[in-house]
Amino acid sequence: SRSRREEEGDGPKLTDNSKAIGQKKLRKRNNVKLSWAEGTAEVGGMKIVVIKNVFGLEEASEPEFKKELSEDLLAECSKRCGHVDKVTVFERNPEGVVAVKFKDAEAAEKSVHCRLRISNP
Repeated sequence: SRSRREEEGDGPKLTDNSKAIGQKKLRKRNNVKLSWAEGTAEVGGMKIVVIKNVFGLEEASEPEFKKELSEDLLAECSKRCGHVDKVTVFERNPEGVVAVKFKDAEAAEKSVHCRLRISNP
């Protein structure tokens, strides 16, 4: 006798071609998640700005450094350039690197051309 699951079926049967298409879509989705690209290309450029020489390693060893610098950058970039989605401080990077992700490419472009005044902790 057949089980209920066998009678109802497991849903539509996938052909080898549809499996390959599904795997290709999954690989593409994963590659997009892991890339610097931001999905659909926006006219005018990208939304992530990488800034070097923002801090020295001595400063980075201070307590609360990362939190305070992130807050300062968020406030200054938001005030002068536009909405900021995320600030990432690479506190162990010897070149003092920070990445700022803006809501739109226009704000990112504006940040490249303005002089930010950041009060380092």
